[in-house]
This record gives sequence, C-alpha cells and structure tokens, in this order.
Amino acid sequence: MANPRCVFNAASALRRVFLSGLPIERTPSACASLLRSTPIFPSSSSSSSLLQTRIQTRSVFKSTSTAVAEQRLPRDNEITAPYLRLKNAEGKLDPPARTAQILRSMDLKTHMLEVIAFSDEGLAPIARIVNKRELFQKKKEVKKSKNPGTVTKTIEMNWAIEKNDLGHRLEKMRGFLERGNKVEVILAGKKKGRKASVEEAEAVIVRIREFVAGVE
Repeated sequence: MANPRCVFNAASALRRVFLSGLPIERTPSACASLLRSTPIFPSSSSSSSLLQTRIQTRSVFKSTSTAVAEQRLPRDNEITAPYLRLKNAEGKLDPPARTAQILRSMDLKTHMLEVIAFSDEGLAPIARIVNKRELFQKKKEVKKSKNPGTVTKTIEMNWAIEKNDLGHRLEKMRGFLERGNKVEVILAGKKKGRKASVEEAEAVIVRIREFVAGVE
C-alpha cells in the first residue's frame, strides 16, 4: 500500500537540521498541516536558542564599547564659587545667591546642584537644581534609544518562498543584524497557494542558518 503524503512539520525539520542530522521519518505521525502558522523558533526548542543566540551574540559584540571617563562641571560641594545664578523653571536666571545658602535649602539626597556654565565676564557661574531621579530616567531613555540591541525586528517568510524573495528577505535581515538589532524570523504556511515539500522547507531553514552565520 502506498504511503500517505507527508506535509512538512516545522518541529521535525528543526530537530533534523539543527540537532540530530538523522533522516526524516516519513510516517503519518510525523506529518502536520502547513496551514497552521508555525514560528521557526518556538521557545521550547533547543534549535531556537541556537540561532537566536547567534543573533544576540552579534548584537552584543557590535554594541560593546570601551568605557570612557565622564567629564563634567562641578556639583554640590565640589562648587567653589561663592555665588551662583540659578536657572529657574522658566529658563531665566535668578539674581546671584550664595552657594552655601542654596545647598542648605536643598535635599541633597533627592536633588543636585550643578554648574552648567562659567562666565567670561567675571559674573557668578550659572547653575541649576536637578532632580536625581528624573536625571537618571532621562539618561536611561537616551542610552536605550542609542542601543540598537534593544530593538527587535521581525521578518516573516512563507515555507514555500521563492528563491529571489528569500534573497531579498535575507538582505533585509543583514541590514538589521549589521546595525546590531535582534531579529526574529517567523516561517509560516499560507492558507492558499503551493505547499512546501519537506526538502524545500529544510532548504529554507539551512539557508537562513548559513546566512546568519556569515553575517559580519
């Protein structure tokens, strides 16, 4: 009796390509419908961590830089000028006030007195009072916006994707990886259209794997 046709099962192909290297079992129990959308990297799959780790590792290397000591103007008790002109909430300068008096009026646990400019005309330096918590949040947001590794890009592909289309998607992936982004690849079958054979689906996975490994 002829064997029933096996429609591609994503988990089986992943295990074969990334882990075991054993031939695919063409049994009815190993078959599943391509109509069911299936992510290429399910969270429970060992193979998912393999490619995802590759992407994340590249992201880390591209975002790592040598630490540079921060250069800044005097703060709090570092300020030696006897008088300061405070920049108020309206962006205007208040009349000169004693530095010691300003510091006594502040809670140095929650706020900071910071010189922002010195005068070339012999006038008192310009300073501001900064909320430490707000300053921390602003620095955190700026750092996050400058770190491409915090951005995850998603690329969707069809298991039966044509060769040219696959090439375009992979080049798009290259751009994301070279910028240091994390990339999530989702392979899914279409409800309508040609269904991929086991060999075709395996070839797509192998192509993605080889491409990511070759991205500098």
